[in-house]
Amino acid sequence: MKMLKSVIIGFIILLFLMLSGCITKYPVLGQPDMRRFTNIVTSTALQDSLQAGKLTVGMPYYVVREIFNEWKRGKMADIGRDIASIGSRQRLREVEGFGRGHVDPDIKIYLDEYKTREGKLIIWYQFPDFYRMDVSVDDILCVFLEDTVCCSTIMCLKDRDTLCVEDSLSIIPQDQDLYGEIYYEDHNHRDTTYWYKLRYDGKTYFYLDPPSFIIYPIEQIELDGKRVSSYKWR
Repeated sequence: MKMLKSVIIGFIILLFLMLSGCITKYPVLGQPDMRRFTNIVTSTALQDSLQAGKLTVGMPYYVVREIFNEWKRGKMADIGRDIASIGSRQRLREVEGFGRGHVDPDIKIYLDEYKTREGKLIIWYQFPDFYRMDVSVDDILCVFLEDTVCCSTIMCLKDRDTLCVEDSLSIIPQDQDLYGEIYYEDHNHRDTTYWYKLRYDGKTYFYLDPPSFIIYPIEQIELDGKRVSSYKWR
């Protein structure tokens, strides 16, 4: 009798767990604006990824906001957590009193965390500048202009938002938002870096305009504890 009672109780508990999993409701996923995306990013690979329903490293952050528009802070999402470095999950905090520490105002790295059907999705994005992204001499800058890719070796960094290349790329127009990639010469462990609102002076200098946070590049994606290159939302 006791065994039968234990079996019935176990069955009820199992049924309850199954039902609770089935009735978990996830907010509706949004659809990013493809036209807006192509106006900002001219990389064919990233455009193809968006068309295929994949959120990919290098995309501007606003795509995440459009996909998870219905997610709210709380049980389903923790948005805009400021952290010290890519890969970190520790929220930055200021400590008052003796031996107090201050949050570096130049640190502009953020983390979003979403609970999805596939597991916990974590996305890192940050304000880009050439110092923070460890760009150095002899790295390669490639700029995308419609169907043309113009590349040149980096000679020097003038400051965190300005770099000088070896060749004059006269084909590139001035005062126009450009899309580019940095290929690291001595940092093979680094991924390709994506830049937005890059401008050219018509000679050898490129300037990184301070962007709105909505077009900060996605630097890393993690799904259920594993680093992934993309997340398929449909």
